[in-house]
Amino acid sequence: MTNKTTLVLNASYQPIGKVCWQRAFVLMFQEKARAIELYDDVIKTPNEEFFIPAVLVLGRNVQPKRKTYYSKKLVLERDDYVCQYCRRNLTTKSATIDHVLPRSRGGKSTFENTVAACAPCNTFKADKPLNQTRMRLTRQPKKPYIHPLRGQITNPEPEWEGYLAGII
Repeated sequence: MTNKTTLVLNASYQPIGKVCWQRAFVLMFQEKARAIELYDDVIKTPNEEFFIPAVLVLGRNVQPKRKTYYSKKLVLERDDYVCQYCRRNLTTKSATIDHVLPRSRGGKSTFENTVAACAPCNTFKADKPLNQTRMRLTRQPKKPYIHPLRGQITNPEPEWEGYLAGII
């Protein structure tokens, strides 16, 4: 048997997930999806042969489920590895995370309360809120958008090319 995986797109052709080829057939036979790309592999039944679907499009628009967990790496990526106070370029080693509302004053470690900062800016700000310093943020921190397939597709199938732009 084959171990092929099928890429699933919503009705607007945005990738939202991947399923095993067996689940892909179920979606097709239930008329919930249609194949737009096929593998060369064939599944044989006593009466018919079917090409395994490589890419499916759902008949209706489904929003992908996504859960973004807080991490220093995602804060740095969101802020483009730039200090949000002085705009100095940062590296993974030189970057620190600053709490806009300091933890000592009830601030939480959330995307909306943390920013990338260089060590001098973070030290200067210390545990003071922004309104007690002359420092200004270059942009307000917010939760980043992370595509649900990011990190899940390490070796995309050649048939998936063109459907994964900007994800991997």
